[in-house]
Amino acid sequence: MAQRASATVDISWLVNDLVDRVAHVHQAVVLSHDGILIAKSAGLSREDAGHLSAVAAGMHGLARGAGRRFGRGAVRLTAELPARTASFPFPTSVI
Repeated sequence: MAQRASATVDISWLVNDLVDRVAHVHQAVVLSHDGILIAKSAGLSREDAGHLSAVAAGMHGLARGAGRRFGRGAVRLTAELPARTASFPFPTSVI
């Protein structure tokens, strides 16, 4: 049986570029559907990025549950905008 090689791609340059180009964005994270940190911007510690990823995944899970409960369909985007902070958790298959 052939084994697939898994490759890790560093996309931190892309996340840093996003932070540099978008007004009022100070930090950013990219996470998997289940909240695993994939990439973070340079201004964010690994510990804080992991925590933000877990919080964002939890919010997305709550939104999915509410969508199912109230018959509103699949969730494509969850946004958190407290005091100049934004998180946009997407399943990694979308991005």
